[in-house]
Amino acid sequence: MESHDHREGTPLPSDPQISSIALPAHYFESTGLTSLVPHPLRRHLLGTLRANRYKTTLYRAEAARIVTAAADRRLPLLALHGIAWESALYGGTGARQFSDFDFLTTPD
Repeated sequence: MESHDHREGTPLPSDPQISSIALPAHYFESTGLTSLVPHPLRRHLLGTLRANRYKTTLYRAEAARIVTAAADRRLPLLALHGIAWESALYGGTGARQFSDFDFLTTPD
């Protein structure tokens, strides 16, 4: 993952095309099959995957900030869906697209 330059409070990037492209792009890249894809499409796939990896880096940093702030206030949080699945099920590869955070906490 690349480093990021994101200022707190600014919107995180989102691109609806990434959701349908990042996973197959990761598949082609991880299996070494990108050479079988025509150059313009390969460039698009890999560029989209890089963009999603960058966005994921920003989201991870923001999620860590939120969890730390909650822990400082003794507020238990459980990350759900995209941010949790990206690491647990997709190995942190940037192949899982998500555009928000889902946290579960106690009602108190």
